[in-house]
Amino acid sequence: MHMTMVFPASLGGASERTYLMVFDGGAAWLYPIRPESTGVIGRGESADLALEQASISRAHAELRARGDAVTITDLESHNGTRVNGVRLTAAHALVAGDVVNVGDVTLVFYREAHRTERAIIVDLQGLRERLSAEIERAIRYDRALCVLVFRHGRLPPGTVEGVAQRLRALDVMARLSEDETALLVPETSPEVAVSLAARLRPLLAEARAGLASFPADGVTPDALVDAARGAARAGTNDGVASPQGAVLALAGERIVVADPAMRRLYSLLERIAASDLALLVTGEIGVGKEVAARALHHWSARRERPFLVANAATLDAGPGTPSLFGDDRSNAPGLLDQVAGGTLMIDAVGDLPQPAQQRLLLALESGKHGRPGAERRLDVRLVGTTDHDLGVDVGEGRLRKDLYVRLSAATLALPPLRDRPRDLAPLAREFLAAACARAGRPAITLHLAALEALSKHVWPGNVRELRNLMDYLASVAQGPVVEAHQLPDRFREAQLGEDDGHLDPPPLATGHPPNQHGFQNIYDEVRALEEARMRAALRASGGVRKRAAELIGMPLRTFAAKSRQYDIQTQSLGPRRRR
Repeated sequence: MHMTMVFPASLGGASERTYLMVFDGGAAWLYPIRPESTGVIGRGESADLALEQASISRAHAELRARGDAVTITDLESHNGTRVNGVRLTAAHALVAGDVVNVGDVTLVFYREAHRTERAIIVDLQGLRERLSAEIERAIRYDRALCVLVFRHGRLPPGTVEGVAQRLRALDVMARLSEDETALLVPETSPEVAVSLAARLRPLLAEARAGLASFPADGVTPDALVDAARGAARAGTNDGVASPQGAVLALAGERIVVADPAMRRLYSLLERIAASDLALLVTGEIGVGKEVAARALHHWSARRERPFLVANAATLDAGPGTPSLFGDDRSNAPGLLDQVAGGTLMIDAVGDLPQPAQQRLLLALESGKHGRPGAERRLDVRLVGTTDHDLGVDVGEGRLRKDLYVRLSAATLALPPLRDRPRDLAPLAREFLAAACARAGRPAITLHLAALEALSKHVWPGNVRELRNLMDYLASVAQGPVVEAHQLPDRFREAQLGEDDGHLDPPPLATGHPPNQHGFQNIYDEVRALEEARMRAALRASGGVRKRAAELIGMPLRTFAAKSRQYDIQTQSLGPRRRR
């Protein structure tokens, strides 16, 4: 998305300035709201705020500024006027941050105190809270969002404040440390953010700059900040660095390593591959242990030889089962012969039968295997994998300690998907594209709201569970975009939070009764559910807003604004007053 930002020199009265930021197609610009004024939003030259979209009526809505209040009223337009997703039926008093939709055009209401001509400066927690709110808005209205981090030396006093003076009122700055400054730039594409960073770098001691964009580089506040910080630290003093490549292409397989933790682990894996050490890969079920083993083989000198995977519980378990060593009487080769010169991965290595453990240990110690007089050289790289603590198996006698020491010459612990937030979006995109190709259907994409729902899931099945979900969506999803409501229930339920056990039935948000078919306007219904959840969370938290917001996963700033909108008083959490 490319947008042009145009800022008027004067935005209003002397004591306070109010204005709308208008997002019309690919352009963004400011419309000042004059004190004690009345104006019409509509299509055509007669409108005060003229918009040329066909979805807008000639006299669509009225803006009225009286004293400290700014109200908006729908003028019986064909497509209606919505504030924060709720269709207006009467005059509505705007508060800072309200999002107004007139037809296909989005307007954001801003109010600035006198002389506030710069971005605000917050601490790291303040940045997280603003990022949460902006991510929510980016998802809801499909807008762009970027984070910049500048890594610099000691700055002269007043430098940060001076930089803030050159930014928009909706931007946010934060000092992450003495040598790092972050900048949140909503409604900005990566291309525009790069241009902005280039203009600001000379003011920040020729800082190294890093850029992260939503959702490509992360779908949570911490993931975006970490991505931009990592890019800045790895960057140079010229240009703006983006997060390192998220995908490794290894022997026809694409491996996502967007998260910093995974990049560090795969960098270590590449160094281990240069040796011939045995490797033990640990991690929960579905985290990608076999993928890591294949990467090790690809980076090693054995890459041209076989790579085999065997399940330990089935090895040498009796007649007809796979064997590491083959049959000495018939000279039938075993897996160690089949994979000679290559890499053998033994999955669930702690389940290896005791006789096989003893023979494998002897082979590792002697460097040979086979019956006496017909031994063959052991020329195999061993990789063991497990999803539990092998130390417990050793302590309980299920795994020989000396074999455990041999197999764990090098150890790699893969984190679960829930601890790798930056991997989620690129993994989902990779799996969905591959699933669509296998299904022979055109490529489809995930809506931002669907990605947000996935980011709140705990992923007990890790990457394997995500891959299975994308296979499912490629089979059943209709249309080119997967919406949040198309996800299976277990993923959508993560957005609603925990029920406190005594949730009141959601009140009608506007008092409008259901229609003749028993349905209510969807915007009213969503608003009613949101209000009911907020009230329930406040009861559960004893009226503490911060805790209540955390319980339902809502940014505190958004919670406070919606509390005013729904007239929720923390001292009185009974039924809502009717007006």
